[in-house]
Amino acid sequence: MRIVIIEDELAILNTIKGIVTNYIPNIEIVGTATNTADAYTCLKDTKPEIALCDVNIGEHTIFQVLERLDTIDFKIIFITAFEEYAVKAIKLSAIDYIIKPVDPLELIASLKKASNTIDRKIESQKANVLVENITANILNKVVLKTSERIVIVTLPEIIQVEADGSYSTFYLNSNRKIVVSKLLKEYDELLADCEFYRTHQSHLVNLNQVRSFEKTNGGYLLMKNGSQIPVSKRKREALLQILESF
Repeated sequence: MRIVIIEDELAILNTIKGIVTNYIPNIEIVGTATNTADAYTCLKDTKPEIALCDVNIGEHTIFQVLERLDTIDFKIIFITAFEEYAVKAIKLSAIDYIIKPVDPLELIASLKKASNTIDRKIESQKANVLVENITANILNKVVLKTSERIVIVTLPEIIQVEADGSYSTFYLNSNRKIVVSKLLKEYDELLADCEFYRTHQSHLVNLNQVRSFEKTNGGYLLMKNGSQIPVSKRKREALLQILESF
């Protein structure tokens, strides 16, 4: 497995190289870079299968490098100190990341997982979603991985997400439905700043898909597709304030 490492802090770069060399013998480091110019050349010329990328590179970001590439058909694992916007976009795009300081065991596990799941077409789809979201400075798509395929969905398509144990079911426009093996809590955290609201322990709704709040039967949301979403008592007041200011 061919990898490149892009990291502007030399000490961290050497640490990562040491971990890879000493503990993952089936991975070959084919290039490294400490600045965006070298990073672009390295990714373009070495054609890696995995890229370990720091998000901040000096005064620039790796996203500026990725945007310049004609194709991104390699697995990306971000190494970042960011825990806000960039990480949220990375999560929505179903791309792996590691928070600094680098935990050797986490890095080893992530690389081993990546080496077993390389699919250049899929990685290209996920990376394109990420780059588009970052460069547009808005989170507008989410990558949903099912047991059979990877589906790229725009946020306006999502009507609601419903919990079913350790699974989450996405209800989309045109009566489409996608089931993924992730907890609703994860999507609640990811989409909280994207006009989604968790009305109930088992329901997350797209507020742009709400038709009305009905006060009968304890109160529920009537969605544009005709579905009725329960609203828990402790969520009701906050929800009404949000709807009034929408």
